[in-house]
Amino acid sequence: RVPLIGSWDGYVRAIDYAATTDDGYAIESKVLIGPLLTKDMDDVLIKDLQAILGETSKPVNYEVYVGTTAEEALAAIENDDDPVVSGTWRAGRNLTTIVRRAGHAVYVRLTSSEQWAMESIRCRLSGQGRVRRRGA
Repeated sequence: RVPLIGSWDGYVRAIDYAATTDDGYAIESKVLIGPLLTKDMDDVLIKDLQAILGETSKPVNYEVYVGTTAEEALAAIENDDDPVVSGTWRAGRNLTTIVRRAGHAVYVRLTSSEQWAMESIRCRLSGQGRVRRRGA
């Protein structure tokens, strides 16, 4: 059994979980990971990122955003501001990307218009400590 959906253009559509396009258009995906924070809610330094994609995965674009507040970092994404670092990950284990940026909140955005599979992302973070917390 499968639900059928009738539309105004005269076509009857069904959900196909194996579909790679939507009426010939690529299906775009966007994933937002974050905010990445410390347990003490102080500034955090994101040192580097490394991703492992599935062996049959298509490329995935990544962008890292850092802000003095979680809302500021999120606003940078919504306003299409330049990320602090960006690039493309490919199938398998990718090289480590050095980021070395500090702020209160960090977001990582993943985008693709092809089928992709993420196995893991390794991200090294460190808190900036009490002195940095007092400066705010």
